[in-house]
Amino acid sequence: MKGAITVFMTLLFGMILSLVLVTIENVRFLTGESYARLSAKGALYAVFGEYNRELYEDYGLFGYGGYSQKNQDELSRNIERQLQTALGQQDKAASSANIDLYRIHDISCTIADIKSVADREELYRQIKLYLASETVEDVLDRLFTKDDSTNSKVGVDSLRDLFREGTTAWSKSLEQTEKYEKGEMDDPEKTSPKRKKQSDKADSQFAGGNRRFDGEDGQFAEANKRSVRKAGSSGNVMDGDGGMATQDHANGNPLESFCELMRDGILQLVCDTEKLSGEDQQAKSIGQAAGQKLLLMRYAFCVFSCYTTDRNRSTRCGLEYLIEGKENEKDCMLGIVNRMLLLRTMINYAYVNTDEQLKAESLATATVIAGATGLPPVIQAINQTILLILAVEESLIDITALLCGYKVPLFKQHASFQMRYSEICMVSKSFLRKKAEIYKKGGGVITGKAMSYMQYLGMLMALIVEKSMRERAISLIETDLRERYNQTFCIDQCIDLAKVKVVYRQSLFWSMSQLGVVQEQRQLEVMYQY
Repeated sequence: MKGAITVFMTLLFGMILSLVLVTIENVRFLTGESYARLSAKGALYAVFGEYNRELYEDYGLFGYGGYSQKNQDELSRNIERQLQTALGQQDKAASSANIDLYRIHDISCTIADIKSVADREELYRQIKLYLASETVEDVLDRLFTKDDSTNSKVGVDSLRDLFREGTTAWSKSLEQTEKYEKGEMDDPEKTSPKRKKQSDKADSQFAGGNRRFDGEDGQFAEANKRSVRKAGSSGNVMDGDGGMATQDHANGNPLESFCELMRDGILQLVCDTEKLSGEDQQAKSIGQAAGQKLLLMRYAFCVFSCYTTDRNRSTRCGLEYLIEGKENEKDCMLGIVNRMLLLRTMINYAYVNTDEQLKAESLATATVIAGATGLPPVIQAINQTILLILAVEESLIDITALLCGYKVPLFKQHASFQMRYSEICMVSKSFLRKKAEIYKKGGGVITGKAMSYMQYLGMLMALIVEKSMRERAISLIETDLRERYNQTFCIDQCIDLAKVKVVYRQSLFWSMSQLGVVQEQRQLEVMYQY
């Protein structure tokens, strides 16, 4: 009996110690998982730090690898190596000199999910980020740019002045609105004494002249009473023209009345919305595709070259290739010129048919050419052919000027029409160049809306299918980076999203873990996305 207390206390102490040790071990496992997760994220960020700098600097697209030696398998190996380094599994000498608190072993990494820059959603997501950064940089440049010619700030000071002026005008409008809502605008006591006197005089004259209509025994009052009694059963009040009038809940304030009217939207007012379906229609996907196409067009104008704009790319006619899709630059330019020639000829032909002088001169020439036939249909056919030739030659001048980087009016007038009838048989390459130089500084002939070559490319690009344009843009990027940097570049292997599955074993901390206790296998997932 004397040793019972000792045995009891020993067992109690053992139970308490076991509970404490189990709690500590559980905390170690939990913190070990957090430690492994943070290490895996750090390894993932470290590996993606070796991104393709040429792709990012030239085209604003972020991606890991893209070359033959950097692919998905290499990404997995690099992450595993970085993770083992972070968890101290490679330097055995250093780890033996210190206490291995978490005892993490047998680390392996596998790629659970991966996406490349060439994927449609990832491509447009990165294009959005690129355009947003370009917009911010452009705004900052404009805000902090000084105009040396006028020696005045165009940036923050002008913006502050503009904001101050707008705020002042807006405040005055708000004050007047508040006065009107409170009835101060119509209160005769808050107007000038002279106006108050005039208003009182006019009110008294009006009341005296119309007492027989508005008095208790007036004709209109009696008619109004009969109208109210007649409509009382239906709960509505008839107006003077026999139409249905509702009660004025806004007390004569049109602002409140309009807000109340528009509370449920215009659609509720003009049609029966119960007959309409609220489900998403196919137009949503069409609108999304159109938005992505506009993003791609804006991005293309920022990064690709064209005939008039050189951005130091291996393909000079990149924008033209997006439209035509021909492998040869000459074929691309020929297709663009043919499209522009057709468009400009239609516009110029419409003008020459309104110019009386040109029509008269061409008709005279057509009459001479028709000769002895004298048939009006033949004369008219020859006349329209001459006018068409004149429109084509004017279009050739326009295209020459556009390819020189000048702007050309979209619709011509007499002052901006370059061809003269006497020059119809004098057109040559040097003649076109000489005529195009008139547009160099305007020359006083630019009237109306003038468009550049880039704007015409935008019009033509809007007619191209989004899928074709996206595939051609990816092909342009690949071709350029292959010719200038590395022949093995492939944008399909440029990884911008990776989800990695990490599997490891964590053993018990106490000495019993080395006596055959099974180590627990654990796993986690980490993801990186630009």
